[in-house]
Amino acid sequence: MTPPSSAQQSGLRLQPRDLAILAAADKHRFLRSDHVRTLLFPEVSLRVAQVRLQKLHRHGYLKRLYVPFVMDGEHAPPLHRGQPIYRLTRRGVRLLSERADRSAPSTKEPANASVLTLEHHLIVTDVLVALAVACRSGGSLELSDLRHEGVFLAQLRVYRKSARITNAIVPDGGFQLRHTLTGTTETFYLEVVRADVKGGNGRLLHKLRRYVELHRAGFFRAAYGTSDLRAVLFLTTSEVRARHLQSVALKLAHGRRLFWFGAYQEKGRSGHDYPRLSATSILATPWLSADGTSATLTMAHRETPTAP
Repeated sequence: MTPPSSAQQSGLRLQPRDLAILAAADKHRFLRSDHVRTLLFPEVSLRVAQVRLQKLHRHGYLKRLYVPFVMDGEHAPPLHRGQPIYRLTRRGVRLLSERADRSAPSTKEPANASVLTLEHHLIVTDVLVALAVACRSGGSLELSDLRHEGVFLAQLRVYRKSARITNAIVPDGGFQLRHTLTGTTETFYLEVVRADVKGGNGRLLHKLRRYVELHRAGFFRAAYGTSDLRAVLFLTTSEVRARHLQSVALKLAHGRRLFWFGAYQEKGRSGHDYPRLSATSILATPWLSADGTSATLTMAHRETPTAP
């Protein structure tokens, strides 16, 4: 007798949109309901997306997490206060594995994350969701690949079975853009800097130098399949901090053009911190390169990438 599937065991009649939600959770690792609506159901209200997410949670396909916050009377509350965060459960992973090509590697349930780690990951999600929506317009750029940190970690584990590597770098996220007019592709890594770097400027400079060394040694190509790394985007809390990080990168003797710096948020009139890299702005938003020039994702291919 054929064992019952995960869907049959849960008692929920899954619809195509449910599978799309679970696939999005797999691809992005952590999602809020506004991410799901923006990605999959822009034509419906946020409440409709929330109801479906709640059903998937009740039937065991998604786990629901919360980020606590404190009202101190001085700072504006978080923009998405009280909005739960969703990730796949083992049942959700199993369902996707049942529906996928058996030859493809199955995903794993993400490990539990601390509040600080969760907030860190959600910044990456904000950026990747904005990119996915921005590249749907049929313009000159297509989003051909995106990865969260967990994917890079899994790839590194496989790589270490056949190669020895110390001080490897695992990006917080990454994406690949394809230029439809030329057919060329460019890969970008994401590094989120929310707080002061432990060890100060010296620690940050060491990481930048290690990025350059690994890039030149072909590590990113061998471990992550990245043969066309265009830039590492450092996202921080403000334009002031971005310029500070850029000033540290000026101390590099080689590889400056591998690094771009910018803010992932900006403060609105209400006092809330809003995502600076929205779907309508992310492709044209200027980034500050380590050598002091300005670049955008749409113009990146016009410049010569840093050679490994």
